[in-house]
Amino acid sequence: MITIYTIPSCPFCSKAISLLKKRNIKYKQISVKDKKEIKTRNKMTTFPQIFYKKHPIGGSDDLEFIIDICDDLKDNNISTNIIKGICKDLN
Repeated sequence: MITIYTIPSCPFCSKAISLLKKRNIKYKQISVKDKKEIKTRNKMTTFPQIFYKKHPIGGSDDLEFIIDICDDLKDNNISTNIIKGICKDLN
């Protein structure tokens, strides 16, 4: 599941939420009132802060990039086994 930390009146936060809703991706939104508190915990300074299973994804542009890659993989019928193999080779 995606966890997204947002702050009020943040256009990038709204963009990320829209991307998730458009794709019907389940997410948990955590609204942050004090930026200092979240910066201390996550060591990041920008918003939104997006995580997949506690792994940092980044911000809204990073999320969009990942979604685009997934779409390209689906469109080209690239199997998950190929992706796993490539990822293994890169490590």
